[in-house]
Amino acid sequence: GDQKIPVHGGEGGDGVLNAQQARWNAQAAGYVPYHGSSYIQVVSFDDKGPVADAVLSYSQSADPASPHFADQTWLYSKKGWHRLPFSKADIAKDGAGPVLVLKGN
Repeated sequence: GDQKIPVHGGEGGDGVLNAQQARWNAQAAGYVPYHGSSYIQVVSFDDKGPVADAVLSYSQSADPASPHFADQTWLYSKKGWHRLPFSKADIAKDGAGPVLVLKGN
């Protein structure tokens, strides 16, 4: 959209976690990303099990009227994370939708 959101990152070949490539755009008077990480997740473990944090650097919605149009891009800009639910209790508390159980063949 028309928001100018500063983002961090670097060339993927340099071993950075959040690859970001940008080109100078004179009309925008700044660099505009054209390629890079869109979903970033880090996982650690504590005494209860996995602890996962993630962010969608391009946000979740392409609709400028949506509250999710730039929310995670701003979170990414501030080097923030969204804690992902893992335990049954955390998933139920999250309220993102019904639980989908996948079964193998």
